Amino acid sequence: MLFEENPIGGHFAEYGHRSGEIRLAGQSFHKPVLVHKDSVCLSQCRTLSDLTPENLLSDIEPVDYPEILIIGTGAVQKFIHPKIMADFSQIGIGVECMNTESACRTLTFLHSEGRKAWAWLQP
Repeated sequence: MLFEENPIGGHFAEYGHRSGEIRLAGQSFHKPVLVHKDSVCLSQCRTLSDLTPENLLSDIEPVDYPEILIIGTGAVQKFIHPKIMADFSQIGIGVECMNTESACRTLTFLHSEGRKAWAWLQP
C-alpha cells in the first residue's frame, strides 16, 4: 500500500462553525459565504433556491469555474432542487450538499489535494 502525504495549508485549513456563525481565515461570518480560490466573501445568494449557476457564476469566466461546489446547509443537511443540480452538471460542475461542518472538512480535504473546489456555506 502506498501512502502519500498531502499537507493541508492555506487560508482555510483552520475553520470553525457553531450555530449562526462560520469562522474562516480569522474572520467571523453570520450570513452565507462563498469560498473560492484563496478568498472568502459574503455570498449574493442568501438561500438554497438562490444558488443557480447564473447567480453564482455571473462574473466568472468559464475557465475559472470550480470542478466541484460544496454546499454547506447549516446544522442540518438539505438539498438543492434537482433542476439546479442538473444546471450545474451541464456546465461541468459537480455539486454536493451537506451540513456546514462537514462541508468545511470536505473543502479543506479537497484543497489539500489541489482540487478546484468552491464552497457556499450557510451558518
